[in-house]
Amino acid sequence: MILNRKFKNNYYSQIVSNSDDIIQLHIYRLLCTVIASKKINKYIVFTPLIDEFQESQIIDSLIGIAAHIRFLKNNNKFRDTETSCGKLYELKHSGETRIILTFKRACDKIMHAEKIEIQKTDSHSLRSVEPNLLLHGQFTKESTWRAELSLVEFAKEAIVHI
Repeated sequence: MILNRKFKNNYYSQIVSNSDDIIQLHIYRLLCTVIASKKINKYIVFTPLIDEFQESQIIDSLIGIAAHIRFLKNNNKFRDTETSCGKLYELKHSGETRIILTFKRACDKIMHAEKIEIQKTDSHSLRSVEPNLLLHGQFTKESTWRAELSLVEFAKEAIVHI
């Protein structure tokens, strides 16, 4: 698909040739949002933009990446590795079990999360995003799960898998 945009007398073309381009855009947006967060938060004038868009941009990017990986997996074009993107905890009445959060598991947890908790620094009215977040969900009626996801490691794995 080719999108042409006209600004004054200049034409800009953005070529989206396949779904890999779309996932790369999601990865780029995720990294930009997280990495730029601390710098942008230094300027009070941007507070309304941060409050309105920062969290939704991160969540939209995560879901876009996870949905794309699920598509690849369903079409047998995906092979998971044991590289860790964080930690996964299964919480039962009897205690807690820790499992490596592989990239595939991270994608599954993003798609099934009942709650996504973005970690923030909140000092001196600075609300910058930390490069980690928490995902919460339920395995069964008796057990829940919590995943600690490293956004940078997740983005690295996403690039490797496309």
